[in-house]
Amino acid sequence: MSEQVFHVGQRWSNTAETDLGIGIVTQVDERIVTLFFPNTEELRNYAQANAPLTRLEFHPRDMIETDDGTNYRVLTRHEEEGLYFYEAQSDDGEVKILCESQVQGSSSMPEPLKRLLQGHFEHYKTFGMRVKTWQLHSQYDQHPAKGFMGPRVDPIPHQFHIAQTVAKHSQARVMLADEVGLGKTIEAGLIAHQLLISGKVNRIIILVPDSLVHQWLVEMRRRFNMPVRVLDNDQCEALCEQQDTDNPFMYEQLVLCSIQFLLSNQRWAEAAMDSPWDLLIVDEAHHLAWQPDAPSPAYSMVEEFSLKAKSLLLLTATPEKEGPESHFAQLHLLDPLRYQDLPRFMEQQAKFNDIALIAEHLIDHESLTADQLNQLKQLLNDASSLSLIEQLEHNKADSHAATTLATRLLDRHGTGRALFRNTRASISGFPQRELTRVRLKSPQAYQDLALSGFEDQLYPETHLPEAEWIAQDTRVEWLLDILKKNRSSKFLVICHHKNTACALQAHLHFKGGIQCSAFHEDLSLIERDRSAAWFASEEDGAQALICSEIGSEGRNFQFCHNLVMFDLPASIDLLEQRIGRLDRIGQKNDIQIYTPYLAETHQQNLLTWYDEGFNAFIKTESSHSVVFENLNQEFKAVISQDDEAALDALIDTTQQRIAELHERFVHGRNRLLEIHSRGDDSVEPLIEAVIGSDNDPHLKDYMEGVFNTYGVDEEDLSDDIVLIRPGTSLEHSSFPNLPEDGFSATYDRAVALGREDIEFISWDHPMVRNAMDMIITSGKGSSVMSLLKNKQIKEGTLLLEALFIVECPAPAELQLGQLLPATPVRLLLDQAGRDISAAVTTDALDKQLKRVKGDLITPMLKEIQDPVLAMLGKGNELMEARKQDMVEKAQAAFQSYWESEKQRLQALGNPADNAKALQDVDKRLQKGQELLAKNSQYRLDGIRIMITIS
Repeated sequence: MSEQVFHVGQRWSNTAETDLGIGIVTQVDERIVTLFFPNTEELRNYAQANAPLTRLEFHPRDMIETDDGTNYRVLTRHEEEGLYFYEAQSDDGEVKILCESQVQGSSSMPEPLKRLLQGHFEHYKTFGMRVKTWQLHSQYDQHPAKGFMGPRVDPIPHQFHIAQTVAKHSQARVMLADEVGLGKTIEAGLIAHQLLISGKVNRIIILVPDSLVHQWLVEMRRRFNMPVRVLDNDQCEALCEQQDTDNPFMYEQLVLCSIQFLLSNQRWAEAAMDSPWDLLIVDEAHHLAWQPDAPSPAYSMVEEFSLKAKSLLLLTATPEKEGPESHFAQLHLLDPLRYQDLPRFMEQQAKFNDIALIAEHLIDHESLTADQLNQLKQLLNDASSLSLIEQLEHNKADSHAATTLATRLLDRHGTGRALFRNTRASISGFPQRELTRVRLKSPQAYQDLALSGFEDQLYPETHLPEAEWIAQDTRVEWLLDILKKNRSSKFLVICHHKNTACALQAHLHFKGGIQCSAFHEDLSLIERDRSAAWFASEEDGAQALICSEIGSEGRNFQFCHNLVMFDLPASIDLLEQRIGRLDRIGQKNDIQIYTPYLAETHQQNLLTWYDEGFNAFIKTESSHSVVFENLNQEFKAVISQDDEAALDALIDTTQQRIAELHERFVHGRNRLLEIHSRGDDSVEPLIEAVIGSDNDPHLKDYMEGVFNTYGVDEEDLSDDIVLIRPGTSLEHSSFPNLPEDGFSATYDRAVALGREDIEFISWDHPMVRNAMDMIITSGKGSSVMSLLKNKQIKEGTLLLEALFIVECPAPAELQLGQLLPATPVRLLLDQAGRDISAAVTTDALDKQLKRVKGDLITPMLKEIQDPVLAMLGKGNELMEARKQDMVEKAQAAFQSYWESEKQRLQALGNPADNAKALQDVDKRLQKGQELLAKNSQYRLDGIRIMITIS
């Protein structure tokens, strides 16, 4: 590759992505070459040193096609200033000199046949490997779980329902707002992984708070095999120097960034915004504060990114935490057309309860009143919905009619299409929680401080030297005692302040003899990961992890079920995040929560309010955050007066407010959101397909064959785990995704979930996909000649086994590849041109073939050339008919999908708001149909000539 010399105007093809078609060089820099691919309307940059490109070149007698569709036969070829010039003759005898930049088509003699007739052919069994690879590649392209098989996650229905629903969108712009512990990060990873695998997106940027950078890095790499790169100041500088560029973001496909980093570095923020992104993911979106006249810097920056990215995922467990204004602002990021006016949004929200009540009756298959039926007709006035409503009126509707109408209500009049929210109450599989309040005497040293401020009393240790408070604080003695009494159990200990956590960890470890590790914001990301890994280790692992408040954000410790809150956070959201580190899907034990507190202090008051007012230690409620924000100042005023009766009254008020909001949520928007977010039985086929793909024997057999062909060793370490490493006869110096020292792997999902140190091999795995691509793009097995030993066939009979590929190069945004993917068609032709492939398989032929001896090759090639060309001519006739049938089916499916989407948009909200979206649909529909008709093609990808012997 390093010897390639590029010049503007040259034609090259991408050997790794043949569906791009032929590209033309538009720009050449010192290190980078830029190509435009007309068929897919894509501009691609490649590093010259390792570009996966092959020069398009023709020879005398080759047929070529110009941009205007005229065919010429090449007479001679010469090169000037890096460009090929062809002297070529048209069918009517006109002779022209054509520059290669004018040439679009390819030779009439396919490359596999040309190679074979020139005597360049391979072992007869490599053709079978090629056919099998293409067949499996095509099956994978159309697999119902493509993109969902590879993630190292349990196939949990609500998560896969959301991922499947969002990934189907032409542009995925949604908010993932599941409560803490329900797997928002997994949902985002599933969506991103599927979009990447399907080719809907190529470039992703993930923006998260600084404290979550490493968690996202680990999750994306370990769970989803997505090699994201963290870009901070050092990495940006290094990339600039390495690539000789001012914009490092252009050179990475998957980027992970801290929001704080970009906000504090305008140079890199501008560089990131100047780069094209297909998908933007933003975690902790509730921190994007917004007021009508005062958006926060973080919100403004994310808004600028969101206007450029085609798809957007916002993640937050508390979408309405900052009030309806910020919630509107978040929705505005997702859909600026639909959510462009705050007063209108507020008005719609006020009317939604009536709509929710109608939808709830429909979901529960309950009768609607005459007024509700009339309102439903006004809300859903398209012909299809009115027909279903009429069936309801006359009791003629089937069981799906009411559910369909409820879904349309949510889609068109709520936030259902933009917002997904599951709650713990709607999802099974969570453990119980048990609270142990530990009353302790406040030490004299704290009393002498005479602290009166609210947070001063919550964290009195911050006002004394470390040695002094550690020696006197009764919580320290209690904690040491409980750890010693339960040495076989793991404990997560969370403190509000970093210094508290560090002092506790040192005291417990050095003075108390407890194996424990610290986890706080001053540690580097790698140090935090090591600390968490030591805590997670079953053998010789730490008994306790002592965290600052950062430990309540992002990290998952569901292998532990004992939580000690050394102090309490001043926010109920933080309290629920603390509990959520343990109380997650996958937790196998009930959660034991310990709250040591100093009696007769604000610690006791806050604990009482959280416990008795909110029941927050036992249950997580959507209403907690709202009620806390509304009553927090009143709570502080009450406890400052030391009025026990007033505190009791506030607790009663808290309980009442929560009950009222709960009732409203249960019978309103939130219940519908949950039903929409949790999904129905429609996700079951996907779950079954994912489960069915595990331990697939076809995958194991195929990879074993590939490993044997290329010299990769595979050694069984146990029944479920294998060691994959380069063998001594490795054919390629760099087999895809295979490190020099190899790796341990499993095909079993259950084993992979329990062993994060080994690879999980599935059809989605990069090694599998890249191995297929390597075989397809390398030409291995594309030209083969052999002898067929079969006594039932007359000696000297010629058979031709041909592998054709039908495909339609098109822009990725149209997703024509899902309707007409690169599809292999195998023909087995006799000398009369009849296709007998249905009667004889490639594997059956492999067993009857023998190698052609060297001295026979030349005379045989001369003898078979004309018959082979005639047989291929018959094959082309058969392929033309097959291609047309496949194209017509793809056109019908494409028309059906986009007509349905058009009907949905026409019925959605104000038609004026959707005018542009409807125009986009019409353009996509027209362009897709044109490209299916114009660009669909078939090509010979492999050929095996067989001559029978007795």
